[in-house]
Amino acid sequence: MKLFIDYQNHNLTAMLNWRLDYYKDCKTMQIAYDFLTFGKAYLANAIISLDTLCKSENIYNQADVLIFPILFDVWHSLELLLKSGKLLCKLINEPAKEHAHDSHHNIYTLFGEFKKEIATLGLKKSAKIYLKEVSALIKEFDTQKANFDFARYSIDKKTDSQFYNRSYKERGVDVKSLNIDKRALDLSTREMLEKLVPNTGVDMLELKKCLNEIMISFSWFIDALFRILSNDDEYYHGKMPVGFITDELIEKDRKLFEDVFMPTVFAKPKEEQLNALVHTFLLM
Repeated sequence: MKLFIDYQNHNLTAMLNWRLDYYKDCKTMQIAYDFLTFGKAYLANAIISLDTLCKSENIYNQADVLIFPILFDVWHSLELLLKSGKLLCKLINEPAKEHAHDSHHNIYTLFGEFKKEIATLGLKKSAKIYLKEVSALIKEFDTQKANFDFARYSIDKKTDSQFYNRSYKERGVDVKSLNIDKRALDLSTREMLEKLVPNTGVDMLELKKCLNEIMISFSWFIDALFRILSNDDEYYHGKMPVGFITDELIEKDRKLFEDVFMPTVFAKPKEEQLNALVHTFLLM
């Protein structure tokens, strides 16, 4: 078997390096671009996978296992997009200087730090518009104290069950508080109930809707920061003033996106629009 090959049939060959070799003269810019590219790819993979499951109406309940790589894609996408966004903000504040990137996987910390970076740039209007959906999703993860490994392993580093596989007892839930006839709660019944694992499901349609919104808001916003930076000839020479990216400049880029790219998506038949939208974002 020979898996890694040179270019052959473009329809059947996935080129690993073609999207990752544009900004070698500024390593931080290259890393920011790579993280952005990977982040969009993981997000797109989650959306396409969810769409496939929903269209199949979850035949044979296959989503019960396939949801885990989807959720991992979601988490890793947010992590990479936030890391890219942080680097881009640092480059805007200190042009033509190399910056270190974050190596941890904590999206709660990354999101808080990213919002602070955006605030230093004075992009309050843009933050209010484009961070709304991603903020809601991260808060939802936080309600369960989810971490980077929750969709990769059923146990954490201490070998304790992840939040979705913990019994009532492990969750600290008093079974007496459940809607059960108290007269039936003798000692043996209570002990049995404490060992039960309550259901924890994922609303796939809600997640799909959320991810679609994140793609055209938060992911687009990081893309816009990168485009404005990378298209400016003055950037590499360190001549751009701090704060040269404004809400007005972001909105100008957004108008171009809505006037040029989105009409081609909506021109497609309804059943093809999602794939067209994902395709558009991957090529931006």
